[in-house]
Amino acid sequence: MLSHAPRQVPAWLIFDVRQNSFPMSNIERSHEEVVIEGEVVIFPNAGRYEIGLSRLDSPEKLLSWIVHLSEKTWFSPDICRWFILKVSRHHKMKVPASV
Repeated sequence: MLSHAPRQVPAWLIFDVRQNSFPMSNIERSHEEVVIEGEVVIFPNAGRYEIGLSRLDSPEKLLSWIVHLSEKTWFSPDICRWFILKVSRHHKMKVPASV
């Protein structure tokens, strides 16, 4: 006989009636935490931490900054992902597809 245990519903499926929307996932929120304005990348939720885009114009420079930023408590994997995607798109760098 098969047991039918109650299934846990993922948080993203739960509609928030008070907000009249689905809750934002961490990945959506982190998208807003990396902003390109003019010639700088800004992390607005980290005390407006800024990096000039000219300091991120090669894969080596970008990697160096990722290593530096990884020491910050606010630099989550999701923020890192958006940082890489936005900077590489800005500088037209190729990013390998994930497997």
